[in-house]
Amino acid sequence: MRRYGWLLLWVCWGSPATAQDVLDGLGAYVEQALPGWQAPGLAIAIVKDDAVVFAEGFGSRQATADLPVDVETVFLNASTTKAFTTTALAMLVDEEQLAWDDRVIDHLPAFRLADPYVTREMRVRDLVSHRSGMARSDYVWYASPMTRQDVMERLRLMDTAFGFRAGYGYNNNMFIAAGAVVEAVSGMTWDAFVKQRILQPLGMARTSTSIADLPADNRATPHGRSLGNEVYPVKWRNYDTVGPAGSLNSTVTDMAQWVRLHLNEGEIDGQRLVSAEQVREMHAAQTTIRVSESYKQDYPEVNFRAYGLGWFLNDYRGHKVVQHSGSLDGMRARVGMIPELDLGVVLFTNVNESTLLAGLMYHIFDRYIGSSARDWNAHLLASRERSRAQARQYRAEQDSSRIAGTTPSRPLADFVGRYIDPVFGTAKVKLDGETLVLTIGPEFVGDVTHWHHDTFRATWRDRYMGRDLLTFRFDSSGKVEALGIDGWATFAREQP
Repeated sequence: MRRYGWLLLWVCWGSPATAQDVLDGLGAYVEQALPGWQAPGLAIAIVKDDAVVFAEGFGSRQATADLPVDVETVFLNASTTKAFTTTALAMLVDEEQLAWDDRVIDHLPAFRLADPYVTREMRVRDLVSHRSGMARSDYVWYASPMTRQDVMERLRLMDTAFGFRAGYGYNNNMFIAAGAVVEAVSGMTWDAFVKQRILQPLGMARTSTSIADLPADNRATPHGRSLGNEVYPVKWRNYDTVGPAGSLNSTVTDMAQWVRLHLNEGEIDGQRLVSAEQVREMHAAQTTIRVSESYKQDYPEVNFRAYGLGWFLNDYRGHKVVQHSGSLDGMRARVGMIPELDLGVVLFTNVNESTLLAGLMYHIFDRYIGSSARDWNAHLLASRERSRAQARQYRAEQDSSRIAGTTPSRPLADFVGRYIDPVFGTAKVKLDGETLVLTIGPEFVGDVTHWHHDTFRATWRDRYMGRDLLTFRFDSSGKVEALGIDGWATFAREQP
């Protein structure tokens, strides 16, 4: 049942009847889509010809409660935050305090990466176009007690994934560094700059850069979804550390003003915040992205992909799309625009389903382009089910690979101790009765059970974090010397 919303008709595009026809039945389409994704709630805003022509909330802010989503419901922006950071940089470029091709060390003298050449040659543009070559290393900030400064100090210790400027590699830590550039050049914190220079002029009163500033009322509860299709609530996690890459929280009403700013190339209601030249630069391809077979299967109409400055770019039915998605614990966001049609859309949902919002975005685009060639919801729902089936198969294969009848080579007490990784910090293993418990920072706490031989499985008490396999390594004398966590790092045991 539709909970809340309004439809505004505009006069700049065709006749009122034509405008009505374009959006006729959209609300019903969304309502029919939600159950298949088990999405508790969703909010949409559409901007056309500088007007908000549709804004509506659907479903509930919490799966188990009757708390309607409306256009003022606060969701997590996640990585759609990145474009706010690049817009902040663009403002400083306009003011000639900064240039995109400035060396990062000229603004951040303490900036260091493992390779001296890359340290010296890294440009501001490189930080925000995902071509640094650095490994993602997201666990340095995710559910971590580290500060942004801690992350900056650890950049020199992080691994590389490929050569500098050799390709596309998504990296949140480089956007943390970009936020530090904003601070060094402007003399303001990244949070203060974004609030004073962007949010306040746009009237985005319900948007914040930290959960510490979340409105007390009308905010969505994040939800996870298990492989067994159970939808469960997830807590709002503090993402201050990753701020410039993903900490914003907002509403579709507020974000519609952000879309208007970009569609108007930096101007809104007669006020210019950033030059048209710099908006076009942010929307221009900087790093090409290969269109993989799996991506092409999901999005057959897309032939070209690239990353701009804080924005993804692709073609769609002969039009250029400027967009970005966002995903963090139990929330999804998407902002998409077709500038030549003066068309933009904002979507939020409170379940971590990536392609639900993409399908709705392309469905809305099709309404304006005049195409009905694909039922995007059915197409991507089928793709999602294939992916989930593959995930269940992978888990089953992992479970079946377990070697039965083995025991650890040492008593459990021998595994107790502190393990150190220079990037990710300290992992502590203690014995609680007959069970090992692994703790990494305040939030990663897992109960450790034997898997096979000297491999164990940690089941994190925060169920959204899932589980990980751990393998202990021994030195030549048979003493435990390291703890490896799959997909994370190898922690060296702290010696007395």
